[in-house]
Amino acid sequence: MSDTLSLNGLTPARNLGSGANSTGSNQYDIASATTPSIFTGDIVSMTAGKLVRTTVDGSVIPIGVFQGARWEQDGEPKWGTYWPASTSATNARGYVVDNPHATFFIQADASANATLLLAGSNYACTGITDGSTFTGRSGVGMKISTSTNGLTALVRPIAYKHEPGNSSSSAYPIFEVEWVRHQLTNASTP
Repeated sequence: MSDTLSLNGLTPARNLGSGANSTGSNQYDIASATTPSIFTGDIVSMTAGKLVRTTVDGSVIPIGVFQGARWEQDGEPKWGTYWPASTSATNARGYVVDNPHATFFIQADASANATLLLAGSNYACTGITDGSTFTGRSGVGMKISTSTNGLTALVRPIAYKHEPGNSSSSAYPIFEVEWVRHQLTNASTP
């Protein structure tokens, strides 16, 4: 229900165009002992060839949305819905929905007029906060107060999620969003 604030990151919705959405993910290396934790639904980018949780204001171009991790500790394979901060591991890999044309569902952090939001404005996301170590889910949402027409934002709403209890008049609507910029399609990164 979108009348309750329950920020839980980005959830894959579909791929733009007529192709089927497999919500497929690709694997990217995570450096041993990387901090902070990376939760399912967090926005991630590549830095020095390694996956990291990214800023939420658009100053770093994302590569996608984190979907879990696998690593080895003391020779044993481990899997998780989130990457625990400072984990000393080998062969650490994160699963990322990295399709530049993927869309995602995300909850707004405040009430909003969906009609106005869908007029082409871009938005940052709420500040990076740790997600839940119980569910492994992110705590990120779309920050309504950051409307801009510039590229210094992460997401652009294209629709609101059509489900019971979610509408343009909801207290905390859930939107379908697309990327403003993406590391795999950007000519150069800042």
